[in-house]
Amino acid sequence: MGLLDELQRACEVAWGLPEGGLKDRNRRINYVYARMIFAYVARELGCLHVQIGRYIGRNHSSVINALKKFEPEVRTNAYFCEKLEEIYNAMS
Repeated sequence: MGLLDELQRACEVAWGLPEGGLKDRNRRINYVYARMIFAYVARELGCLHVQIGRYIGRNHSSVINALKKFEPEVRTNAYFCEKLEEIYNAMS
């Protein structure tokens, strides 16, 4: 299992998505947040926007947009931060 596969599963478990749900076209908030955290952590791991987008079935501009929305979400949403911490712990 690759690092991105492990990250995908951690995001899906934390947000209650079915296996492979991260790559769905679903726009429900838990799917959006899972993809947002996936993009952020993958970027921290050194992946390019294009690589992240390709992995989750989006284009690079969708990844950039998700990353722009990440910071305000972390500042204002405690539940989002809890899930982010849960994902980091699962990756350890």
